[in-house]
Amino acid sequence: MGLAQRCWCGCAILGVVITLGCAGVPTGVSKPLPPANADSAPGTLRVGTDEADGLRVLWNAPARGKWSEAESWAANDSVQFAALWREAGAMLPAPHVDFARYAVFALSHRGGVCQPEISSASVEPSGVVRLHAEDETMICIDLAVRESLVIALPRRVLKARALLVAPRYARAFEFSVPAAPVSAVAEERPRMSSQGESRLDPVPLPALGHLALASLRDGTQVWVARESNGSLSVISAVTSIERWPFARLPEYLETAVQWLPEHGRFQGGWDWQGHNVHGFASLTPHEWKLDAQGQLWVGGPIEALSGPIRPRLSAPELDTLARAYFSPRLSSWRDLGDGELALVELDLVSIPSLGVSLCQVPKQRVTAAQFRSCPSDAPRVIGAPEHPSAPSFVIRGPFILQRAGNAARVILYAESPEKESLGG
Repeated sequence: MGLAQRCWCGCAILGVVITLGCAGVPTGVSKPLPPANADSAPGTLRVGTDEADGLRVLWNAPARGKWSEAESWAANDSVQFAALWREAGAMLPAPHVDFARYAVFALSHRGGVCQPEISSASVEPSGVVRLHAEDETMICIDLAVRESLVIALPRRVLKARALLVAPRYARAFEFSVPAAPVSAVAEERPRMSSQGESRLDPVPLPALGHLALASLRDGTQVWVARESNGSLSVISAVTSIERWPFARLPEYLETAVQWLPEHGRFQGGWDWQGHNVHGFASLTPHEWKLDAQGQLWVGGPIEALSGPIRPRLSAPELDTLARAYFSPRLSSWRDLGDGELALVELDLVSIPSLGVSLCQVPKQRVTAAQFRSCPSDAPRVIGAPEHPSAPSFVIRGPFILQRAGNAARVILYAESPEKESLGG
């Protein structure tokens, strides 16, 4: 896909490693990088993102706000975490953190638009915490932006003080690590539950250690992964733009996710179970069951829960095309049945006073400038606001549409769609 992708209150207390920012969130103290130390040194502990109660990467991406000197924060409870999340400039709602088990740390500096996958941390007896990244072999736009890294580290591996060393940061940051707050109680992990009964469709079961696209009867496509140990996962083959916060497109749109075999990840950093290495929202899982005859049945979407990141070395082998909806069936809006999904030659039009709808906008520049609105009976876009923000714009189709009455779920088909202004 072509989608690429303050003020500080200044009082510090002598002998204490943390200070308090304006929002009341503790901040770290910048220190020189410590000498390199082998992970095999006696007493060094490792914690990975592949562990159920291991390292969690909550945000590792470009962030809101202007860059400045490197900054750092820590959170020991939900109130501090809310302030930390705002200061770090993360572009999605803050995730839930169990502070009985975890402490949260954040760093921010002038960086780039592409971040490496943080996969583990090593904790040395001295309190040095080194974050480790996977080797990346990708081409990235050399664009300076503010980037932030927010992680949750298990309390079971932390010392009273931590010196955090992160990839691409020129300094280390020292924090005190207080005990878990008295109010924090370890929580039971919720069980995944269905969003109601849904029809189950038969789909092919991949071989052990393989990944494949599968199509449901209405044309919806899903990714089916069957690990070498037999573990199965079925996830949506699309993600909402809301989960991809850098696309500069309306968040009510969806886009197909593409598998990158060389990385063992979907583009954007999702593993084959739908969990994201950079902290973006998970891909939506689907209900499924495997019958006694070995037939896989797949139903509708269910609740997505957080979980560990699957390691790249365990990535399944791709059996099908790497991108969903590569050659969808064509249809007119009139012929598209309710609930069906197809490629339709319509444009998306957003006008503040009239809402967001689908129709054909003239291709010629002069004529398009005179375009005022879609017909009053034009299909509406599911999830779009009733009164979108200005200015008016059009995004050229075709789009993959799933019909629901006189409205549609909209999935991008073009690789690099752009907004065009309307009315001049």
